[in-house]
Amino acid sequence: MEKVIPNIINSAVQKYEHSHKNMIRSVGVLYEGRISSKKQFNRKRSREIFELDDNGKRHMITYMPACKIPKLVHYKGVMKFVNSVDTGELKDIPRARKSKFDKGKYQQTEDCETDDLRPAVSVCYRDLESFLIKLAGLYLDIDSKRPGFLTWFGPLQ
Repeated sequence: MEKVIPNIINSAVQKYEHSHKNMIRSVGVLYEGRISSKKQFNRKRSREIFELDDNGKRHMITYMPACKIPKLVHYKGVMKFVNSVDTGELKDIPRARKSKFDKGKYQQTEDCETDDLRPAVSVCYRDLESFLIKLAGLYLDIDSKRPGFLTWFGPLQ
């Protein structure tokens, strides 16, 4: 029990730690509630791996002697995965120039040119046509794996 079972469990845990399911679990923790910073994610990751004993010392959580529990993927690995997801092409919206209606918002000084009176906000948008084509492909793929997912137009009344 003390030699064979931990070897089997630890090899299964190690296999799981490198799996796609663990990556999805880690992304879920990253976006839990709202997107976490590196510090917040590492704190959550630590809480899942370590616990404090009665003396206040940290040690790895085990459910059986010498049996590990699966760790979340490191922050760097999770962010690499998140950044690799294709979200489509983002296009920049050029900054707006000052108009005669913006006099109350942007006060012009004598040494300031009108080109400098643009709001300091960067904005991007996604082309709707390409996004809808990608979304339609996703729905068709889901419907092929789960027949009946799409009800299409349903019965006409």
